[in-house]
Amino acid sequence: MPLEGGSGTWQSAMWIAANVPGWTEYEARESVYQSRYLSNSGRLFFDSRDGLVPKDVDGTGDVYEYEPEGVGDCGRGAGDGAVVFKPGGAFSGEAGSGVEGAGCVGLISSGDGSEEAAFLDASETGGDVFFLSTSQLSPLDVEGGRTLYDAQECTASVPCAPPPPASSPPCVTEASCKSAPSPQPEIFGSPASTTFSGPGNLVSSSTPVSETKKVKSAAQVRRERLARALRVCARERARRRRAVCERQARGRYGALRARTGSGNGRRAG
Repeated sequence: MPLEGGSGTWQSAMWIAANVPGWTEYEARESVYQSRYLSNSGRLFFDSRDGLVPKDVDGTGDVYEYEPEGVGDCGRGAGDGAVVFKPGGAFSGEAGSGVEGAGCVGLISSGDGSEEAAFLDASETGGDVFFLSTSQLSPLDVEGGRTLYDAQECTASVPCAPPPPASSPPCVTEASCKSAPSPQPEIFGSPASTTFSGPGNLVSSSTPVSETKKVKSAAQVRRERLARALRVCARERARRRRAVCERQARGRYGALRARTGSGNGRRAG
């Protein structure tokens, strides 16, 4: 089942270029929340199956952002094929005429995934955008499949977290497990070990040089915390309070943060 509705929604003969999510139902014809897809500053988040920027090459649904000129990075020259600036101007058509404001259209998802991505929600200011994607946008995502990411706007007051350092490969030999020796002053001359001749120390091949302790990944810890929080929410008998509790739990424990290739001043998870 398509995540963002497909290209023929409502009627088989009607084709759409983009869509936004409706109200979130928790029962048949019952809903209490609609995703924030439009902010007061004019930011608009939507799904589109059309490639609106050159970097969208996957031919499937992706998450996009529209910003008016002067909002975020729009109009400041930021963009590497992931952001397209649209100058404003007059327009006319069957529905009427008017003046179109200048703005930018940019990718939130990667644009090169094997499957579609879908917009879920955004913060009040639009600084955080939550979406589903099967692309591996974070080194912490080691499980594959659909993952909930948070595309965070990096600012001076709310900087993005640095990427995790690359882990060193485990040592497999005695020499690789030793730390590098500190240089010896020349006044002491060459160490005696440099003139030694012989077989040296022998290590039994049956004895492991090092052992790797199995620890929980960040994704596993996050899932466990989300499961505990959802169990607490399940005790709430009031449906509205239970829905709010579950949404807050998923917002706190359900997202990963990572760098996207969008080039629009955001880093996703």
